[in-house]
Parts: sequence; structure tokens; C-alpha cells
Amino acid sequence: TKLFTSRIPASLLSKQVQRTYNKRAAAALLKLRRVQIDDDGLFPYVMIKVYIHGVTRFPRTIIRGKFNSSHKAVYNAARRELGSMELCTNPLGGGYLDVDMDKRKIYIYGGCQTFGIADHAKTQEILMSWTKYKDFQI
Repeated sequence: TKLFTSRIPASLLSKQVQRTYNKRAAAALLKLRRVQIDDDGLFPYVMIKVYIHGVTRFPRTIIRGKFNSSHKAVYNAARRELGSMELCTNPLGGGYLDVDMDKRKIYIYGGCQTFGIADHAKTQEILMSWTKYKDFQI
């Protein structure tokens, strides 16, 4: 039996694989939702920097929050989801969100013992840029 041998040099093949990996991860990074939080109530949130492995120049900052959860559980869920998209994560801090959909208000406060205090001004900026919360008092 004859084995298949590639005529492409290994050095070029690895560059091609790296380029494909980055394109796939870049597409996932561009489509990534910046805000993913529960609709109502008081819950912890984590601010996360998301980037392509080896390409930290253009990160994206996202907000994730979930009712009846801890900061660490919120981050771990986001890390698993983004890891499956070939993206790397770095927690920037956390806090609490008190969302009142009826009054159209969001209160940002506190910190996180695990990841430190998030930049609440940056969190406010990200939430206000999201279409769903643009008319909210934050």
C-alpha cells in the first residue's frame, strides 16, 4: 500500500492552518454579543476581555450576568462558550446589576472577591450602546 504524502512544505502548511484558525476566530469575535444578562432582578455580572489567541491587540469587552449564580460560575460558563469558538478570555472584574425592566432602570454597583471590581463606567457605556438598554436609566 502506498501512503499519501503531502507536497506542501510543513512550514507553509502550519501558516495556512494558523491563518484559517484566525479567520474562524475573528468571525466568531465579530459576531459575539457584547451584552448577555438576565432581564430582571439582582444578579452578579462579570466584565470579560475576549480576544483571539496570540492576537491581543484587538480585544472585545463583553458583559455577562446571570440570576442565581456566582461571579465564578458566570465567568466559567462564558469561558466554556467562548472557548468552543476558539476565543480566549480574561476576566476584568465583576459587580452586581439590579435590573428593573418595568421602570427601565439598571443599577450597577459592588465588586467581586474573585476577579476584583469591574470598571462600572465602562459597564454603563457597554450597556447603553446595546439597543435593548439604550432608553434605560443606568
